[in-house]
Amino acid sequence: MTNFRMLSPAVPMSFSAPWGEQFVSTPGTVRDVDEHQLPAFKANGWIVVAQVGTSAERPGSSDIVLHHARAGSLFVDTHLGALIVFDGRVWRNPMTGAATDK
Repeated sequence: MTNFRMLSPAVPMSFSAPWGEQFVSTPGTVRDVDEHQLPAFKANGWIVVAQVGTSAERPGSSDIVLHHARAGSLFVDTHLGALIVFDGRVWRNPMTGAATDK
């Protein structure tokens, strides 16, 4: 299953999800949601930051996943605690350009 890091809207809000759960957010809240929850959060103003997971869960250029990696793809690596970018061959730290190991 593909998960995404979401950033709450700039204005405090709440909404009821189609599966019956109530969500309340304050600006600056982050939440990881699965691909089935994604449309409800987007429809309520949440911002998709990037796909999220551990280093082992990073998509590769040939992976068959919902959003496979292409040059410029972003990924929140929870093992590294960093947002990284795919250059078409390897994942890199966008602040330093250094390659990140899986």
